[in-house]
Amino acid sequence: MRDQHPPKSDSATRQTDCTRRPSINELKTAAIEWQNPEPIDNELPTVMPYSSDLLPPSVGAAVDDIAEQMQCPPDYPAASMLVAMAAVVGCRLGIRPRVHGKWLVVPNLWGCVIGRPSLKKTPATRAAVDRLEALEARAKEALKDELDEAELDAIMFTAKKALIDKSMKAAIAEGDKATARQEAKRLRDLTSTPPPTPRRIIVNRTTIEKLCELLS
Repeated sequence: MRDQHPPKSDSATRQTDCTRRPSINELKTAAIEWQNPEPIDNELPTVMPYSSDLLPPSVGAAVDDIAEQMQCPPDYPAASMLVAMAAVVGCRLGIRPRVHGKWLVVPNLWGCVIGRPSLKKTPATRAAVDRLEALEARAKEALKDELDEAELDAIMFTAKKALIDKSMKAAIAEGDKATARQEAKRLRDLTSTPPPTPRRIIVNRTTIEKLCELLS
C-alpha cells in the first residue's frame, strides 16, 4: 500500500528537532556544570526609629503616654492613631498629584501592627479606637434633643395621617368630591421629617450589603 503521509522535508525535520523538548533521561545524562552558589543576604534594611516629633504635639504626647502606660513600643499606638485620624478626616481631604489637572486622590490609610505575643498590641491599638468611640458618643449626645423631637414628630405624623385619611373617607361617603380631593391632596403632600443621623466612624462585623447601606 502507498503511504498516505508523505515524508517531511529536511527543513521541517530540523525545525522539529530544534523545538523538541529533551526527555528526563537526557537531562540526567547531560553534563551540567554548576557554579558556586552565592550567599543569600538576610539582613533587613535599616528603618528610621520612631520619634514623637513626627506627629502633631498633642498626638505625639498621647502616643508617648499610651506607650508608657502599656510598656509597649510606641510604634503600636502611633500607627493606630494615624489610622484613626484618617478615619475621622475621611474624604474631606484630597491630594492633586498634578499641578495642571483635575485628578484628585483621596488617601485612605490602613494600619497593621506586628510583634511577638504579649507585647501589648491589642490594648495599644485599642486606645485609638476608644477615642473614635468617644467622638461618636459626643456626636450622639449633641443630637439627643433633636432625636427626641424627631421621635415626637414621627408619632404626630402617624396621627395626622390617620385624621386626614378619615376626613377623606367621610367626604367620599357624603359624596363631597371637592373636599375628598382636597383631603387626598393633603394626604399626598404630607411628608415626615427624617430624624437626624449622628456621625458614625466605626463599623464592626458587618456584611457587604449592610456596609453599602450604611455608606449611602
